[in-house]
Amino acid sequence: MSQAGHDPNYLPVHRSEALSDGIYAVAMTLLVIELKLPDASAIHTAGDLAAALVGLLPKAIAWVISFFVLGIFWTAHHRVFGHVRHCDARLVQLNLFQLATVSLMPFSSALSGEEGGLLLSQIVLSSDMPLLAISGLLIARHIYRHPELCLTPFSLAGHRGASLRIVGAPDAP
Repeated sequence: MSQAGHDPNYLPVHRSEALSDGIYAVAMTLLVIELKLPDASAIHTAGDLAAALVGLLPKAIAWVISFFVLGIFWTAHHRVFGHVRHCDARLVQLNLFQLATVSLMPFSSALSGEEGGLLLSQIVLSSDMPLLAISGLLIARHIYRHPELCLTPFSLAGHRGASLRIVGAPDAP
């Protein structure tokens, strides 16, 4: 250990958590950018406004789905990182992989909302979600396999529960 008490083989977990929270927050905020107000010059009646709002429905649906998907993955990330005392280089790499998929979500969501009738736009959005899950599973597995990173070891039951939540059952024990 160095004089400051920092082991050069590990990185402070708070830096990874701060970056993760920031990227999740920015991505979740950027999702709403596609929900633009209708052009005021085209709105003359309540019917015009209603039609314009109905026209935003595909984008609103993409926003809702993407926002809650990111919310579920942020919660899983938060729970798993609650066990971590410090990060090794591999955990940082896995976390960056997950954050890359998180940062892609606003683009994927916008594409789906704008071109929802095209299969390719749905494939792009739908591909982002398994990448989020895979990265979450890899992070949980790494933390489980490296108890030296943890405040208290990540139990097998905890690892299985985290894995179950990550793959689609967010309220599972």
